[in-house]
Amino acid sequence: MSNATEQPVAPEGYKLKKKKPIYKRVWFWLLAIIVLVIVIASASSGGGDDAATVTGDGAEGGTEAPAGPAFQGQQEGDVSAEPGQTITIDDVAITASPLTDGDAAFGATLCSTVTIANGGDDAASFNGGFDWNLQDPAGASRSTTLGGSDTLLNSGELAPGGTVTGDVCFDNPTAAPGTYAVIYAPTFSFSDDRAVWVDNR
Repeated sequence: MSNATEQPVAPEGYKLKKKKPIYKRVWFWLLAIIVLVIVIASASSGGGDDAATVTGDGAEGGTEAPAGPAFQGQQEGDVSAEPGQTITIDDVAITASPLTDGDAAFGATLCSTVTIANGGDDAASFNGGFDWNLQDPAGASRSTTLGGSDTLLNSGELAPGGTVTGDVCFDNPTAAPGTYAVIYAPTFSFSDDRAVWVDNR
């Protein structure tokens, strides 16, 4: 006769599993690391709320953004200027020359010579292939092209106090007259600010 207080016996090879506490799970620590990296990156980007400035011909001594001409599709964080003026965002000063016709070996192109000067305390990334776009008079945005100039802006890191100059070129299939916007929007940036040079051709 069996005792009524006996506990049922688990089958052989069967083990009861206890759930791990949340802080002992791998996904918890991965999530915590990702959040920490985002917080550190946001803090180290610093100066993200500094007002952008425009300097050069037609901008006396530097004016706080928003300044400069309006253009189609202008966004709230855009800082616009005339070609040849310098726009400074987060201690990085960028200048874009007026658009010129580029090498037409593979089709019509428009090019702008740009200079980037890092006035900050940290290295600044630059990328001639991904940081720049051209908006044509119809409002269509074009990425940079691999042709148009022998001195295209490449990519890399700019040390504090460093300067780099090169051309950014864009396909120009329509060659239509009107207002063009050369747009600098850094790929690796936590800021939504864009530097825009408005060129009437």
